Amino acid sequence: MFDSSMLRLLALIVVFAILLKLLALSRSKKIAYPYELQPILTSAECKFRTALLECLPDYAVLQCKVRLADFLKVVAKGSEWRSSFNRVSQKHVDFLVTDAVGLPLVAIELDDSTHRRVQRTILSDDFKNKALDAAGLPLIRVPVRRQYDSKLLTQLIDEAIDHEGNQASA
Repeated sequence: MFDSSMLRLLALIVVFAILLKLLALSRSKKIAYPYELQPILTSAECKFRTALLECLPDYAVLQCKVRLADFLKVVAKGSEWRSSFNRVSQKHVDFLVTDAVGLPLVAIELDDSTHRRVQRTILSDDFKNKALDAAGLPLIRVPVRRQYDSKLLTQLIDEAIDHEGNQASA
């Protein structure tokens, strides 16, 4: 029925098929993790964060790069909920001042030159302004500077916390 050369060829094909299957299994078990660490803050944001820390009330906690969806609850229902959630799930504020238990007190955006000239950024800023206003959270917008006036920052933060719902600007 089968001669020896045919059996050897068949055995070779079976062994080759098994090796291919083992190779495929070993590759499928390897998961690629193409990630590396990067700083959370830009150098301008880091410098501003240092200035902010000096201006906060003792009870306040400074959070960095917080997603809007982490502190804005979507109250819409049905398909409007998904649409509204998608709008806040991909945006963040640069800084969020909270109390000790994480209740948001005031959001702070550090605005560089792109906030005045890149259409996408302008639209995103407008959305953030309106969403935070609707939720009753004050928003302070501060332009990037070489140095920050700590008295002015302290005043803006204190006024925003004392008069929640009003937007402040430096």
